[in-house]
Amino acid sequence: MLCPMMATRFARLRPMMATRFARLRPMMATRFARLRRARDRHYAALAIAIPPRSRSPFRSAHDPH
Repeated sequence: MLCPMMATRFARLRPMMATRFARLRPMMATRFARLRRARDRHYAALAIAIPPRSRSPFRSAHDPH
């Protein structure tokens, strides 16, 4: 629960923050989309490269998982 003084302070700050984030948001959105695409590609490559041994029914001495 915010006390009233904090609420008024945040109400005073909010327009400035909103304009700043509105200025930042397109750039950040493109950057995060690029990062997300790279991360998904990375995980897809890992999933292709590494077979899911933990789910396989075959267990051996040198491949415990």
